[in-house]
Amino acid sequence: MEAIEMKVQGYSGKDIAEKYCVNTNYITACISRAQKYLKKDDAFLRMIA
Repeated sequence: MEAIEMKVQGYSGKDIAEKYCVNTNYITACISRAQKYLKKDDAFLRMIA
């Protein structure tokens, strides 16, 4: 979730990856998977509405 927050705040995938000492592609994939999951989570969608 923190990586998604950072992305929303304007950090690049590269910046986030450097913070966690991982590959940029890994961060991009993790954020993508999390977004897909959250879009299907009714409780989350109600919370942000």
